[in-house]
Amino acid sequence: CHARHAVAATDFALERVQRVKGKASGLLRLSCQTGLGRMEVVPRLPEILESFPDLDIDLSLHDSWPNLVELGIDLRIHVGDVEDETVIAQLIGYKPIWLFAAQSYVDKYGTPKTPEDLAHHQIIRFNGTGNRRRWEFSKDGKHQSLDLKPRISINNLDALCEAVGAGVGISSGPVWWFDNSIGKCAVVRLLPEY
Repeated sequence: CHARHAVAATDFALERVQRVKGKASGLLRLSCQTGLGRMEVVPRLPEILESFPDLDIDLSLHDSWPNLVELGIDLRIHVGDVEDETVIAQLIGYKPIWLFAAQSYVDKYGTPKTPEDLAHHQIIRFNGTGNRRRWEFSKDGKHQSLDLKPRISINNLDALCEAVGAGVGISSGPVWWFDNSIGKCAVVRLLPEY
């Protein structure tokens, strides 16, 4: 299900771009998060370049929100909240956020059974999208929010994935951050009912 959402959101964006097929030319300065760029954007570059033969792409990968004006970025594809109120943002899809930890971490520290149990675990927080520490949980139509103090904060998705895979702690994110197929993170999903 999660992979279909990721593909659908990316395909939606490509479909919108293809409506102007043949009209796009010049240099497009594109920015996105490292993992998103590696797993969703780069594999689609051949299709984009074929569809737009007069278009060149300058792809910049920034896990933290970059200064788009200072860097001359034309377009940013971003998972998460938009932190810059001066930009025009268009929602193109939703990605479910889940909890992950390495099997080695679970073997050593146990499996949390409820969101409240996370207070007794080592939390790894991605800090590339602001300083929010609150994690939101939903189950059976009920919502709760927890303020979890991270043991480690990391601003790079690849490094965060490596830390989770190494058994450092528990983190949250869309499944493609922790995709086992890339061989970086042998992880398990936690609290799957939330």
